[in-house]
Amino acid sequence: MNNRKRAVGNRWFFIAGWMFLGLAVVFCWWKLASSPVYRADQLLGAETWLFVDFPNIQASRAAFEKTAARKLFSQLREGRLKSMEEKQSVWLAVRRFLKFFHAARGEVFVACTGFSVSPRMDVDWLIGFDPGSRRREALQALREWETLAQVEFPTSKLDDGEYESFRYRVWRPVRSYPVAFAELGNFILFSHGEEPLQKAFLVSQGRISRTLARLPAYQETQTSSPPDLLLFLNPAAFLEQLKPLLVLQPGLRGLLESRIPFRSIHVAGRIENGGFHDTARMVLPDGGNLSSLAAPADAVRCDSLAATSSNTVFYLSATIGSKQWRELASRLAQPFPPEMKRHVRGVEQMTEMFDPVTLEKLTQSLGGEIALMLDAAGPGAPFDSRLLLQLKDSVSVESLLSKLAGRRLPSAHFFQECHVMKRGTSVWLCWDAATAGNRGAWGNQTLMDNPVFMEGMGKIPSGSFLSGYLDVRRAVDGWMSGVRNPPLVEPVFFFCRQECGVVTTESRGGLGMAGFLMGLLDAEKMTEQ
Repeated sequence: MNNRKRAVGNRWFFIAGWMFLGLAVVFCWWKLASSPVYRADQLLGAETWLFVDFPNIQASRAAFEKTAARKLFSQLREGRLKSMEEKQSVWLAVRRFLKFFHAARGEVFVACTGFSVSPRMDVDWLIGFDPGSRRREALQALREWETLAQVEFPTSKLDDGEYESFRYRVWRPVRSYPVAFAELGNFILFSHGEEPLQKAFLVSQGRISRTLARLPAYQETQTSSPPDLLLFLNPAAFLEQLKPLLVLQPGLRGLLESRIPFRSIHVAGRIENGGFHDTARMVLPDGGNLSSLAAPADAVRCDSLAATSSNTVFYLSATIGSKQWRELASRLAQPFPPEMKRHVRGVEQMTEMFDPVTLEKLTQSLGGEIALMLDAAGPGAPFDSRLLLQLKDSVSVESLLSKLAGRRLPSAHFFQECHVMKRGTSVWLCWDAATAGNRGAWGNQTLMDNPVFMEGMGKIPSGSFLSGYLDVRRAVDGWMSGVRNPPLVEPVFFFCRQECGVVTTESRGGLGMAGFLMGLLDAEKMTEQ
């Protein structure tokens, strides 16, 4: 009898256990279902003019770990970046903030949603992290950040805020620059001021229908395979957000509209097979083309290679025909508004140097190419830079040279003097930062003697109006005196072409936008591993 009662009791205990487990599963499912999961573009309004997004930071980190760029940034962290942190206390605050980035396992984004013009001009921004399975760690880092912020900034204030049913916190290190932060769905959000955070809440509730995700120009960026990094720039929204400022400076609007002819700009950065592949698409209104960006039939590509040296670490060449030179000259000849001259450094010098008469002579004398190159001058030494404009012949430029000789471009640190240079079969008007002794020591070797360079440039498609090369390893070796024997990072080759109303720029090599940003943001984390 006792055995029978014991068996019945065990059966009920077994049933109760399964019921409890079932209720726990149902509760967890309900909890997860009641906590919405958003994409970043579903929290932003259509007025967003800049959006930078890592759709899956965990997968991008895993791919980045297999690249040589990861080792390069780790060495940079131990070199110059570490010395910068020791000299500037602001780096300590940046490192603490990056703990949220390190804890992220899903999507990470930065968005610029508008401008504030009173009491001063500021950019309204919103930053979001999806910590995924490490939410508890991220919230703990947030609490530590709150405590340390009050200790290190004793005059700051940390208040609670509420907008309808949405609660958040506001930290005011200085009176005119509040930082608000809160949890919203799967994201931990930070913003400049409370308005971007409140608007994200309204968008998440479906109370604002014009969202970034529904914007036609943004939908053009969507692909079947999400990139490691997405950047979207909306020039129309940018100009719209600047309206309060443009009312005060009416001459700026026409100037900005003429300098930003694109309807949208989107960049996709991918990490592929230990390297990087970036594609930037700049869409023109109504599918039109910019004649000034077309590859002219009367231009010969890369004649300027004869002016390179074996120490050239950066090379950029653009082909420009006579029609394009005339269009560029007419743009330079347009007078800048007085208010623009006060804010743009070097405008006065440029307008004085390139007066209408000089521009006319320059346009008549120029050939089909413009080139920029940097030569490594040794570890920690400044680069020797050259800006070259191809000339039709040297006889017709004597009067032009007398006008420009001895005049420095506005960036006088890089382009110190003007002279005529002959290399190969071409004549060049050259602004040079190298000394006359260095110019004579270039020797006979050029980039054309580098088989890696020639192989990479040979893959650039015909019809490109711009092409270039960056030797990442040698450039870092020359710039960072504290980095010895940097890892072997493949050179980067890039080109730009125009087709069917879209200007496309592509780059491939050992470094890209995704790698550059991840290297800066994860540098501290990598050295701790």
